[in-house]
Amino acid sequence: ALEQEGSYQNIFRHYKKGHFKFASRNFYSEFIAAVEVAKQQAGSGTISLTSPRKVITTKLPDYANLNQLCTYLGISADTLQEYNPSLRKPVFDGTKYIPRGFVIKLPYRFKSSNLFTGAPASLFHKRQKRSNFYQVRPGDTASAIAAAHKISLKSLIQANQLNNKAMIRVGQNLRVPEKTSKQRTETGSTFTIVLQDQKKKVPGRPAPLFEEDAAVSGNLKVTEIVRTHHVVTGIIEVQPDESIGILADWLKLTPQSIRLINNIDPNNDITPGQTITLEFLKVTTADFETIRFDYHQKLQEDFFNSYSVVGMTNYQVQKGDTAWDICYEKFDLPLWLLKKYNDTLKFNHLNPASNLQVPILKEI
Repeated sequence: ALEQEGSYQNIFRHYKKGHFKFASRNFYSEFIAAVEVAKQQAGSGTISLTSPRKVITTKLPDYANLNQLCTYLGISADTLQEYNPSLRKPVFDGTKYIPRGFVIKLPYRFKSSNLFTGAPASLFHKRQKRSNFYQVRPGDTASAIAAAHKISLKSLIQANQLNNKAMIRVGQNLRVPEKTSKQRTETGSTFTIVLQDQKKKVPGRPAPLFEEDAAVSGNLKVTEIVRTHHVVTGIIEVQPDESIGILADWLKLTPQSIRLINNIDPNNDITPGQTITLEFLKVTTADFETIRFDYHQKLQEDFFNSYSVVGMTNYQVQKGDTAWDICYEKFDLPLWLLKKYNDTLKFNHLNPASNLQVPILKEI
C-alpha cells in the first residue's frame, strides 16, 4: 500500500483494496512510527535480539487431517500449533483439513526432506472437507438446527465456537459440519445444555465481561443462481471488509470482469449492502461461500483476540448519520460488529430516530 500510494495520508484517503483489518484510531500511523523507531534501534547495535528458533519446513502434497498427521509425525497437536500459529481453529477442531500446499513448520529434529515418502495413502485427501451453512432465523435453537441436519449438538457447537449454553442469534451463519458415521442426532429442546467450553483460556487474560457472539453474521449466501451455456451467475449482498479485488481473488477472475458485468466505474468500488452479480467460471457457488465464510470468520477471530465486548449502549440515529460515520467516527468499532447486534440494520439506509445497540469495546 505504501509503495502504491506513497504516504500514510494517501493510504488513508485513497487505498481501497480491502486488505486492512479493523484498527482503533491512529493505529496505522502509530505502527509506521514504531517501525521507524525499530529500524533506528536495530542499526544502533544497542538491542540484543533472541536467535530465531531452528525449524524445518515442508510442503504438504495434499489435504491432511491434523490428528492423523500428528500421529504419523509423532508430535502433539499443541506442538504443531506452536510451530504453525497461522492454522485456524477449524483445522484443530476437525471441521477442516490442513490445506493442500500448506508449508508446515516442524521442530529441527525432523531434518529429512522426505518426510512423507512411504506415508500411507490414508494420510492425505484429495478434497477439502465440504461445509454447509445455515443462517439463523427467528425461533431457531441450536439443538433444532443440529437435529434438522442430522448431526450432534456438540459437533455444531464445536464447529462454530458457540458458548457453553449453545446460544445463537438471528442472522448468524452457522457452519454445519459433515455428518460422520459415529454421530448420533441429539433430540429435545436444549437452550441451556452445558458442555465444556471449547475456547482455550489465555493465561493472564481476564474473562470478557459481556457474552461475546462467536458466530459469523451477515448474508453470505449466493442467491438467484442461473446456469446458462456453461456459465453460472448469482447475486450476492456485499458485506463489510469486502472489495472487488477480494471477490476477484476468491472467484479466480480479474477485477475488471466483475466491474464489467455490474457496470462499475474503474474509480469506484463496492459498498456494504450493495447487491452485485458474480460469474462462477472457476469456482462453484458452494466453494465461494466457504471461502467467504472463512474470510469473515478469520476477521472476527482476530478481532476478538484483541478486543472484548464489555457492555452495550443505546444510540438514536440522527438525521444525516451513516453506518460508516457511526462506526468509525463516533464509536470506533468495525461495521460488521454493529450489524451483529442490529440484525435489521441496512448499511445503505438508516431511519432517523431509530435506536441501535452499540457494543462497548475494551482492548485486551
